[in-house]
Amino acid sequence: MDSNKLPQDFPYKTYLNILHGPLELIDVQKLADTCKDKWYNQTLCKVNDSVVRMAVVQGEYHWHEHNDIDEFFFVLDGRAQRCAPSHTRARADGHFNGRARRYRSDWRLKSLAV
Repeated sequence: MDSNKLPQDFPYKTYLNILHGPLELIDVQKLADTCKDKWYNQTLCKVNDSVVRMAVVQGEYHWHEHNDIDEFFFVLDGRAQRCAPSHTRARADGHFNGRARRYRSDWRLKSLAV
């Protein structure tokens, strides 16, 4: 991957609208099954001051970092690699903050992020 590429150079589909209200049943599998994009991110619901997002991923994400927020990933299906400038580490879930990183998955990955 060319590390000089910008986020707009990647074919991401990111939807920040909240699909479901409190106590609404969410069929994550159905939503993932209907997704045809290689990088898809949809906000599912809000929990207190956080949102829960579902991602369907295949391929590489751009280098990025979050210095003022934290993130947690729960892998539903598949396996992700977290790549840092100095190393790559395979993860089944993730909790990272303040470091440059990108994620990649060579096969279709389904995950939730908070």
